Amino acid sequence: DVGEGCADGGHVTAHDRAGAGGGAVGQCVVEGGGEQGPQRRAVRVESWADAQSFYPTQYKLLESRGLAERVVRDLRLAENPAFNPTRGRLLGAGAARPSTAEDDAAELSGLARRVQGGLGVKPIRNTRLVEISYVAHDPELAALVANGVAEAYIDWGVELRSETVGRASSFLAS
Repeated sequence: DVGEGCADGGHVTAHDRAGAGGGAVGQCVVEGGGEQGPQRRAVRVESWADAQSFYPTQYKLLESRGLAERVVRDLRLAENPAFNPTRGRLLGAGAARPSTAEDDAAELSGLARRVQGGLGVKPIRNTRLVEISYVAHDPELAALVANGVAEAYIDWGVELRSETVGRASSFLAS
């Protein structure tokens, strides 16, 4: 197994898929209601109607370009030779001119599209679990990216809740 914990106890493992190169598959909890244990990182959904839009929205967020860009930055994938074999050119080695902010943004966007291209997000029927997979020729890279997506999603949710609490505290203090 290659990988580490994901969300509330899911685990990402890497394995070879027949004829498809390497791949990593893991499961993460997408919480929408019920009891909140001390280790849960969840957003509560109060009604069935809310759940009907909540979960599909979360799945789309897991597949989003913004989250993929965060994964590229967090994992430093631009510098990873297994993910980005042209990294020497991108980091300025032998470049005819220094890169601009536009060059950097275009490169980040291209690498994020590569993350999205290998990413799979599949809800597990009758559960609050979602399977996050990434397909790559290198199983360790596949596990790294699949874990990175799960961790970026969790971090994004924690940051969002912190911002919401901060705004509420400011409002109540005024």
